Amino acid sequence: MNSLKSFEKTLKKLEHIGLKIKATNNGNSIVIGRIHFQRHTHPEKFNPSSSTEGLLLHTTSKPLRNSLQRRGINYFDLKGNLFFKIDGIQVHIEENKTKPPLNKKTKSPSGLNPTNLISPNGLAFLDVILRMGDDEIEKYHSALQFCKAFSLYQPKVSQIMSKIGAKGLLDFKKKIKSIPLEWWLFALEFPSTKRKMTHFFGESQKYYSLSKEHQPKSDKVSSILEKKYADNVTEGPIEVAKSYGEIVDDTISIWASPTILNQLKKDFK
Repeated sequence: MNSLKSFEKTLKKLEHIGLKIKATNNGNSIVIGRIHFQRHTHPEKFNPSSSTEGLLLHTTSKPLRNSLQRRGINYFDLKGNLFFKIDGIQVHIEENKTKPPLNKKTKSPSGLNPTNLISPNGLAFLDVILRMGDDEIEKYHSALQFCKAFSLYQPKVSQIMSKIGAKGLLDFKKKIKSIPLEWWLFALEFPSTKRKMTHFFGESQKYYSLSKEHQPKSDKVSSILEKKYADNVTEGPIEVAKSYGEIVDDTISIWASPTILNQLKKDFK
């Protein structure tokens, strides 16, 4: 009964990936197409008399499967591994063993919970420290001095560093970079993370960066503004912030009179 259930489950898996197999189960043997898979006491000694014979196995090891393939022996196990060669056609399927997904109780190697890092204040701290080189970080003698320099929320920074067991800013950066990618994906999907970050995602429209590189404006739009509206249009505050490298944004902010704005709408539709 267990073999039958395993067999049916395996066929459903194969069908799910697009391989529909018509098969019949006859107790200790399974027929797939014209190939008759049967149980054998010693699989390694199995010697088929024709290409329509094959081995039916409950489970197999990688070395055994490799050996059977080299000998051109058809096999099918109830874990989803299948190999057969008949009429010039060869089919080879290996069970895809994926890592089990992290559950809600999973923590990073450091012992941090998702919401310790995935929060507005936590992400602000990570954004700053991961962008900086080690030499720059060493200039700050304490986390407090570091937080004051970049307007970071010091209580949150202290909490994170304490939980991760960091001895200093450089040690913290090293420990953060060692956390596997799988944990970050889990943390971003964590229910509490989504609940706490909802307001932040909804309100934060601009990306603030330490980069001093200016965000380039559209050449076409800039050219038209300068030639046609030079004395009637001025850059808005966002453009000024972009020019200082404080904001990275792909839009253009301008100030103009209502009449000029109406004309701009016609020009750019």
